[in-house]
Amino acid sequence: MDNGFTYAETDPLETEEEYPYKGYSFKGCQYKKGDGVVGVKSFFDVTPNSPDQLKAALDKQPVSVAIQANTVVFQTYKKGVITSEKCGVKLDHGVLAVGYGTEDGNEYFLVKNSWGPTWGEEGYVKIGVADGAGICGINSQPSAPETNVPTTVGLPPAKSVPDFVAGLLDAFVEENKLTEVEACFNGAKPLEADIAAAIKCIENKDNAGAIAQIQAVVAAFPAELSTCKNLSTDVMAVE
Repeated sequence: MDNGFTYAETDPLETEEEYPYKGYSFKGCQYKKGDGVVGVKSFFDVTPNSPDQLKAALDKQPVSVAIQANTVVFQTYKKGVITSEKCGVKLDHGVLAVGYGTEDGNEYFLVKNSWGPTWGEEGYVKIGVADGAGICGINSQPSAPETNVPTTVGLPPAKSVPDFVAGLLDAFVEENKLTEVEACFNGAKPLEADIAAAIKCIENKDNAGAIAQIQAVVAAFPAELSTCKNLSTDVMAVE
């Protein structure tokens, strides 16, 4: 990872849209330095073999991690949390850890792979939290850069939060009566202060605070409204 960051200090990276991952190349590197937009200003290594230190780093920004990805356990991943030691710890692949959470009692690191949205959970994988090198070796070599482009941790930029919430509601408008969605919205009106606080946390790059505020909002949705129950489940899944 550090070699990649050193390269990007003098050769800024193109966006994924401009230079998408294909998994093969018949013409060699097609990088165009003039199209590069993200440069690395500096970088640091996170304390290795410590899941707690990796979590602490993720509270501030996404973290590059190296894992073993040539095993059947990893390559055939579809959903859930990888907890098997059969994933291995012989590092051969670089990915991006973007957050952490718990699913069915299993702690995990949420990781963005580079194999496109058809792999795993829309391009992401949940790797179990464990001591030492960790599952798939995820704790072994974490590092993170400071770039010339501001980073928002694990959540959409503040200005897109209303659009993000609106997108969730749109799905319910398609499947439920509009009156039910309106009832849910009106019942949640008193929570506007909490929502505003969550947006403020995002603006200040306080990921942990934003998640706490969003969870408080979700927990307070009127329990008697079935639409709100469904909405709260989906919002919790987003975390």
